[in-house]
Order: sequence, then C-alpha cells, then structure tokens
Amino acid sequence: MKRTIILTLTAAGLLVLSPHAMPGAQAQQQTIRVDLDQSLLDKSIIALPQIAKLGMSATVPQTEEELRKQLERICTDAGFDSYDQCAQVTGYVGMIISAWDQRALRFRDPIVLMRAQLSRLEADTSPPTPEREQTMVQMKEILGRFPGGVPRAHLDLATSNRDRIFEAIGRARG
Repeated sequence: MKRTIILTLTAAGLLVLSPHAMPGAQAQQQTIRVDLDQSLLDKSIIALPQIAKLGMSATVPQTEEELRKQLERICTDAGFDSYDQCAQVTGYVGMIISAWDQRALRFRDPIVLMRAQLSRLEADTSPPTPEREQTMVQMKEILGRFPGGVPRAHLDLATSNRDRIFEAIGRARG
C-alpha cells in the first residue's frame, strides 16, 4: 500500500509542479491555494488511480505532448473544469494522501511532515549527495508554495473519505 501511495503522490506531484500547471517564471514564487470540497475530492478520487496507472504503465507516453493529451483526457473524464484545475487539485490531494497516519487513522498535514523531513536532511552531517540536494530543493519549492500548510478542514474531509480514497488507490494497482 505504501508503494502505491508514493507512486500516486509522485504522479500527482509531477502535475502540481509541472510548468503546465503553473506557467511562467512566476510559478516558482507563486503559492498554491486549493479550495478543496467534496466535489473536487470526488473528482480526484476518479482521476488519481488513472494517473497512477498511466505512470506505472509499460506504455508510458514518450513525449510531453502525448502525456499531456492522456492527462487531459483523464481530467475531463473525472469532471474537472480544466487541466490546470485537475493538476492543482490532484497534486494537492496526492500530498494529503501521502500523510496517512496509520496509528491515528487520519491524514496529517503533509507540509508539517515535509518541514520536519527537510530539517533532518539539513542537519545531516554526512557528505552531500546529488539526490539529497535535489530532494531538498524540491521540498523547499513545495513548502514555498504551501506556506500555511493544509487546513484542518481539508484533512478532515480526506479522513472522512479515507475508505473511498484507499479503494481508488487499490484500483490503481490493477
């Protein structure tokens, strides 16, 4: 289950951080605010398994244009108003999904968890690796886009839909 969650987050994260989702040079500085409600969460529950399947497929599109066409189809089929809305919301929901707390049986704020992980990475005194440096850059970018963290109401909404979310993730496995 953890591997599927990571794959889902990766696929969704690629959407939320893609240049198509946030065009222009200002994208790196722009914060993201998602007004998550039941309708948008429902659409994400439809889209995320399809996005994850696309990422795990043996026939992953070879060009950005082919990938975009398939993602646009997935977003349209899920009922999103636009590709950009889909990218932003599924990326956001993917981040929330990544922060499942098995002991508390609820979703935690992934931004709080990411801040703690970044602090551990920055405190690491072992020689730097390119992978660790890249991870830290990506984490800082995400943290910069979500300075206030995830609202409790969004975490509660996801928690109240957890069975549907995990069922959808299970469908991504095939």
